[in-house]
Amino acid sequence: MIGGERVPAAEGRTFAVIEPGSGKPFAEVAEAGAEDVERAMRAAHRAFEEGRWPRLSATERGRILLQAATLVRQRLEDIAVIEARNKEVNHSSKVAWELSPFILGHVLTHLNRE
Repeated sequence: MIGGERVPAAEGRTFAVIEPGSGKPFAEVAEAGAEDVERAMRAAHRAFEEGRWPRLSATERGRILLQAATLVRQRLEDIAVIEARNKEVNHSSKVAWELSPFILGHVLTHLNRE
């Protein structure tokens, strides 16, 4: 993703993400090159300079980060299944456990607001 949009690699190359357990591909992703890195850096710089993030208060930034953490928590099982496939882990609950510090941070952030 560059500038909030899914874009192909500038050179059009892709590569397969291989599931270690089966040796079979389970995703095809863009293979970024130097031009893609430059485009991403320019987009990130532009988004920061022209976007609203640097002008938000700490409270507003915290609210947005809490929303992001909530979305990750809601999709935790999906994320864990994909990561389990990527890491050749037999059980997605192990991956969910690895992600638990992120969720703990989410809870602590929420509790500190109350």
